[in-house]
Amino acid sequence: MGSTSSSEVIIQSSAVEYAPLILILPMLAFPVILFLGKIFNGNPFWKNNVKEGGLIALVIMGASLLLSLWLIKDFIGSFTSMEEFTDWTWFTSSMWESGNTTKTVVFGFGVHVDHITVVLLFVASFLCLLINSFAIGYMNTDPYQR
Repeated sequence: MGSTSSSEVIIQSSAVEYAPLILILPMLAFPVILFLGKIFNGNPFWKNNVKEGGLIALVIMGASLLLSLWLIKDFIGSFTSMEEFTDWTWFTSSMWESGNTTKTVVFGFGVHVDHITVVLLFVASFLCLLINSFAIGYMNTDPYQR
């Protein structure tokens, strides 16, 4: 006698716009640390104070964790998914179709945010932060440092 309607509510969140940065920040920090390590190799400040780039990586992983916590905060209590966010266009191309028409194809980058995505982004950023902080502490006790 009763009818069920399945209307899915899409959550609008500003944290979803920054979700790709959780992945991109560590990827961009890697070549920066490599470049700075090549320039400042042997410098006492680089070795003792910056821990050969370990503190830079620690700050980046902390920012990644904070972004994932912000995403969790916006996602808690919802039983539906957030909008699919595809904002960055990688490149645009055209394909021939039958006749003389072409079809435009856009290759983009984005993140579909659902419950599993939120959990995995948090777990990955949290574990990377823990591993990074452990590695910095462990290397302080290395007897074979230059």
